[in-house]
Amino acid sequence: MTFRPLGQWIRARAAPQLIAFAFLGWLHAGAYAATHQTRSGVVTHVVDGDTVWVKTSDSQAPLKLRIQGIDAPEICQAGGLEAQNALKSQVLGQSVSVTSSAHDDYGRTVGTLYWQGQDMGRWMVANGHAWVYSYHHKKSAFTDEFNKARSERRGLFGAAQPEEPRLFRKAHGSCYSSKRRVSSYKKSSGF
Repeated sequence: MTFRPLGQWIRARAAPQLIAFAFLGWLHAGAYAATHQTRSGVVTHVVDGDTVWVKTSDSQAPLKLRIQGIDAPEICQAGGLEAQNALKSQVLGQSVSVTSSAHDDYGRTVGTLYWQGQDMGRWMVANGHAWVYSYHHKKSAFTDEFNKARSERRGLFGAAQPEEPRLFRKAHGSCYSSKRRVSSYKKSSGF
């Protein structure tokens, strides 16, 4: 039995794994670049406080964009119309840019919406029109703005007990899930 120096043995054993690891990293980087796109367009519709339609030059139909990092009140929820109107006042009919990163379960593009260089998700949170959207309790990029808006009781945080949209959806479902549910909720809430 011949003995190789430890460095040669490691290189001989690890080389195939390193090559495979490098190849997978290259594939992942390509997929990342392919999914992160920046496009320009005009906002044609504001669905609610965290979803807009953007007409880009490279598509026939508008891009349905869910603004990344925020969760605005449902349209039939207290604060929902205010959040929608706040976003409308900034971006409806305006030229914007979108950096998209993924698609959600509803087929919407998830990404960052910029108007005049300003991140509109950050703006919505800072002005008290949306909660930060945290995934698995990870800190959001907008946590500081969220905490300041709450402490200064801006926007929907001026209410005595604002209800998080995720808790509202859990209790009542989406405003769009059933016409009967929306109409009955509108009547009971004065919507």
